Amino acid sequence: MTWSFPDKDAIIGREGAYGDEAFRRLSYRQADQIANQFAHGLLARGLTRGDVVLLCCENSVEGYLIKIATAKAGLVCAPINPMMAPDMLSAMIKLVTPKLAVVDAELWPAAEATFAAHGLEVAVTITIWGGPVPGSVSVTDFVAGQPVTEPEVEIHGDDIREILFTSGTTALPKAAMMSHTCSYMAAYGFSLSLTRGLRLESDLRVGTFLPMLYHVGDQPFTYSVFATGGTLIMGRKPAAGRIAEMIRDERVTALWAGSPAILAGVDAVLSQRPELDAHSLTVIVYGWAALAPATLASMKRHCGEDLLVFEIFGQTESISCHRFWPDKWPELYARTAPKHNYVGVPSPLLLKYKLRVRYAGHYQSAEVAN
Repeated sequence: MTWSFPDKDAIIGREGAYGDEAFRRLSYRQADQIANQFAHGLLARGLTRGDVVLLCCENSVEGYLIKIATAKAGLVCAPINPMMAPDMLSAMIKLVTPKLAVVDAELWPAAEATFAAHGLEVAVTITIWGGPVPGSVSVTDFVAGQPVTEPEVEIHGDDIREILFTSGTTALPKAAMMSHTCSYMAAYGFSLSLTRGLRLESDLRVGTFLPMLYHVGDQPFTYSVFATGGTLIMGRKPAAGRIAEMIRDERVTALWAGSPAILAGVDAVLSQRPELDAHSLTVIVYGWAALAPATLASMKRHCGEDLLVFEIFGQTESISCHRFWPDKWPELYARTAPKHNYVGVPSPLLLKYKLRVRYAGHYQSAEVAN
């Protein structure tokens, strides 16, 4: 996409979602070159294929590009939820044994003691609400002077490129291993759904304030953007007013809204502030609970009757999500929502696939059928 659309916006950060103003809005060429520079910087630190880089970060353009950079370098990115308690954070560090870490300046005070207990080096700080952690450098300084060309590393589709931790609902968080191929499948599995209503697939503009660094939503809602040549718009943390303003300012076509409660909040803001035009939206995706029919009807008044809304339900280990479209089953939806939550029909990707698991240095294949 860099070679096809070098000057098109690839990734845009809303206020608070970047540490350096230079990263606020990046073209495909700029984003690709920065990711390449960061990858070279990691390799220059002596990291080798399969080494783990831990991220303790909330949404930011820099943080997202670091995830791409680790993949380019043949390394493994392990982003953690910074809201986890210290004992959980300690357990996750033990599980993945990272070589070095990247942190947000804003989050460092809460993580410092745990990192120190494990002797974990902080190499890079994303300077949001603070300067670099002692002993580290900013992203800008880390990439300075590094080549903008692709790193010369060998990568296989089955190589693990990211470890995503589950929420730990019933036990300690599990480390779900995502391969390069897995991320591609998630991207293509959602591109069709997200580009509904667009004249060209590259017109896709996905906006979200949901976690894109440490949550599995990054698989369908960011890589799909780049698979189609679209634009990703990322906010820091969910806030209904800021989401509504993002839709208008950046002409968002697809919104990953998260919970129906967040979408209801956006609907309330749009109802109160008619100057916030939301007619650019063609698709809204939600999850975790049923959407109230009144909210859907109101959003169609704001966006147009052709608005397509659907719910997803999936797991970190395999983000081949079930989908439920209220417009496909309107009578069922009107009769049962929001009291009952129907999660829809499974993705064809779940029919049959091979899961290759690296365990104790060896690969074991397991055929899984649903």
